[in-house]
Amino acid sequence: MIKKTFWRCVLCVFCCLFVFSGITVNAESWDAEWENPSAKNRPLQIVHGGIPAHEITGQLPFMKNVCGLGGIVCNVARANYLKGETEWKTLIDTVAEAKRLGLRVWIYDEDGYPSPAAGGLVLEGHPEFEAQELAYDAEREKNGEDPFLVRDCFEFTHATNNYCAVRRYPNVLNDAAMERFLDVTHRQYAQRLKVAGVWDVVEAFFTDEPSTNAFNTGVIPNLKVRTQDEPNTEKKNLPTVVWSDDFPAVYREMYGEELLPVRKSLFTGDTAEDRKVRVQFWEMVSTLYNDRFMAKIQKWCESEGKASSGHALHEENLAYHTPGYGNVFSGTKTMHIAGMDFLNNMRHIGLYGWRTAVYPASVNIMNGQRLMMTEISDHHEVLSLKRTATLSEMTLTAAWQMIHGCTEFTLYYGIWTRGHEVHRKYCDYVGRMNAILRDADVVKRAVIYYPARDLQEEYLPIAERLTIDSQSPRMQKIIHSYYALGEMLTVNQVPFFVADAEMLQSAKIAPNRVSERAALQFGNQSQVEMVVVPAGVQLPEETRKMLDDFRNAGGTVLMPEETENAEKLATFRENLPPRFTTDAKLVLVGEFARDGYRIFVLANMAENEFQSSMNVGKNVTSVLILDPLTGEKKSETVKDERVSVNLPPAEARIYLVK
Repeated sequence: MIKKTFWRCVLCVFCCLFVFSGITVNAESWDAEWENPSAKNRPLQIVHGGIPAHEITGQLPFMKNVCGLGGIVCNVARANYLKGETEWKTLIDTVAEAKRLGLRVWIYDEDGYPSPAAGGLVLEGHPEFEAQELAYDAEREKNGEDPFLVRDCFEFTHATNNYCAVRRYPNVLNDAAMERFLDVTHRQYAQRLKVAGVWDVVEAFFTDEPSTNAFNTGVIPNLKVRTQDEPNTEKKNLPTVVWSDDFPAVYREMYGEELLPVRKSLFTGDTAEDRKVRVQFWEMVSTLYNDRFMAKIQKWCESEGKASSGHALHEENLAYHTPGYGNVFSGTKTMHIAGMDFLNNMRHIGLYGWRTAVYPASVNIMNGQRLMMTEISDHHEVLSLKRTATLSEMTLTAAWQMIHGCTEFTLYYGIWTRGHEVHRKYCDYVGRMNAILRDADVVKRAVIYYPARDLQEEYLPIAERLTIDSQSPRMQKIIHSYYALGEMLTVNQVPFFVADAEMLQSAKIAPNRVSERAALQFGNQSQVEMVVVPAGVQLPEETRKMLDDFRNAGGTVLMPEETENAEKLATFRENLPPRFTTDAKLVLVGEFARDGYRIFVLANMAENEFQSSMNVGKNVTSVLILDPLTGEKKSETVKDERVSVNLPPAEARIYLVK
């Protein structure tokens, strides 16, 4: 298991302390990394296929020394994927040169995306491993025919509507299929890189946008990608759910009930029994998605001393969570380095970025992990705006992602399209931020209840593109409330994460380290003082009882009937650091702790400079302010428990408080 690491003084005699603009810190840790961030703190460039032999000795040193990168994410080239000896040699030579240069190396586990098709090799010679769906045809039922069809799951899904390839998809809930994925992908990399003597430099495997696949993600307009498998144009578009041949047996084993007689409840019905069937079915899917797929990768990686990483499909869209994986934490919770992606750098997007970042961040809180991956690019700008993202847009995007906990940046930003000077400044920026934050604890003050069970019992598949509006009024109410609560906490500078019923019930009520209010201890996080439950949610009885106990102990709880209680939130907010003298709704705030220091990261999402003062608490005489873009450090005097804040638009600052 990849563990969270902390800076520690091992022996005082070897610790040369000095004054860092008025604050005493360790020269070998904080300041040295800030001045010249090492590879561990810098981004990794995604380099599909490796680098051709005649370019390796030029390109990789250029990427490290000129562009400021810390490593690469690479894979075997698409041509003759995982079979061509020439392509394997290119990859191995690339990894060997990266090792020689001291660059970090991750392996991308697909020839494009979504994982885990292995470029089609999982299904090659094994058509029985293809993803399946259970479809419901109401017209057949009206005609007295069996309305249920078990069929291949390909047309109308993400497998035919993505920016990489039209390609059949394996069944991620089939244990044998996912074992074959490991055989043709991970075990091949291990075998070949071990023989080449470069296996030791590989840190992690990146799994990209997997899902159960059995729902309609909609057609991408003007899409032109390679067609590896021809879709069936005669196939009828119907409501579907994911399926596997052993579902009836697994359902019987888990619940002591038969699935086939009640399968219509997966598509229609509003009775208590219908809802019960849906919850049980999607809980089963969630369990299998984790155990047969993501945990399988995680255990193999762990056995080899590597980390599993990656991110799920459309994690930002709550409506996709149930059909996509049963529960967003299924699979994510077993990653060593939980991840996200974000392909848009527009300034205002940072206010909503939590919808993606919160899930890996929440997993880290529960598992006591620190490292968090982000796959970042300017896909939106290039595709929609016909331009590349600016340095200002890139650094602001990095800032808000690091506020949420990101540490490992895997880049699709093009080096050649924007120039190495911009890339260098960006990589230095991420490196400086990580120099302070990567070894720090992430501090969260509130939790939003993640309504997995409510989503499962409400979800009804449709034939057309799945949207929030296609679902029941109750599901729409829950989702809109959930989003509104996240945005409310964001603009009020309350750092938060999310937890489902199981995660909430694992929390323990504990004395608060910094105030008289009770706190909830989640994993390694014991500063949570508020729990907020979206409107429309029906809490399990044991969860409601736990929250009542927390409230009675002095904790703050906003139940569904209270979620619009802005006054209660305002009172809660007044007792949290930092507090500003002026409106700060467009300033994002992250809170961290490291070796006795409180660390605040402020990012200005506004068009104008933000001028205010910030409360930093009693007995503080000065605050060190760090500019990650320029590397500038300055000490600011504290007056009446406040320090001045002057934050230019689209910029971020780090505030060190002792």
